[in-house]
Amino acid sequence: MSKGRGYELSGAWFSYAFENPHKVTSNHTALFLFLSEINNRLGWSDIFQITASECMNGMSCKSYNTYKKCLDNLIEWKFVEMVKKSVNQHQCNIIALSKFDKAQYKALDKAVNKAQYNAPPKALETFINLETIKPKNTVPEIFDFPYNSDSFKSAWDELRGSPKWKKKKESTLKNALKKLGKYPEGVAIKMMENATVGEWQGLFDLNPYEMRIVEATGTSASQPKFKDDNNF
Repeated sequence: MSKGRGYELSGAWFSYAFENPHKVTSNHTALFLFLSEINNRLGWSDIFQITASECMNGMSCKSYNTYKKCLDNLIEWKFVEMVKKSVNQHQCNIIALSKFDKAQYKALDKAVNKAQYNAPPKALETFINLETIKPKNTVPEIFDFPYNSDSFKSAWDELRGSPKWKKKKESTLKNALKKLGKYPEGVAIKMMENATVGEWQGLFDLNPYEMRIVEATGTSASQPKFKDDNNF
């Protein structure tokens, strides 16, 4: 599967959402992007398994009925194909993500191009100059990262910016990194992503299903840096 598969899926989805604001909700978007992320981590396999509990966690949804309605809508709108339906909410559905014609949705492209064409010069200048604005009087924090990959640091930045982690003390953050260093890199990244999406205050071990997803990506091969048994 091409590397542009993720852009194809997100582009088709947001074009559809733009053209159908009366149908699409933020829950639909969260679920479809979560399914796309799972498929991405599985190497864009043609079919893959999902469970209700994992999807509800991934889309930050506490209601099974809301999740079920969103999944049914995605199937109805031809974004998801149900290959094999589960018997109950505790078993796996087997699904596939649809393929899209890039020329299928045009309304969003036209709207974006029009907005750029009609934008006042001053507004464009302000937008461009935002990148040059830097915070003043800040003291850089120094952390000992267990892994130096862009993926790990990106997941860490997302976690640091989440509501429950914004005001954590530097010592607490260093302990969190020390805990993450006990796990393979792929597992540590998934733990951070779970804490970010679930707005958790701590870091928790992955369940067996999540471990299978991480192992399928091959990122769990990086070995832990720290070996001690202290818990965060």
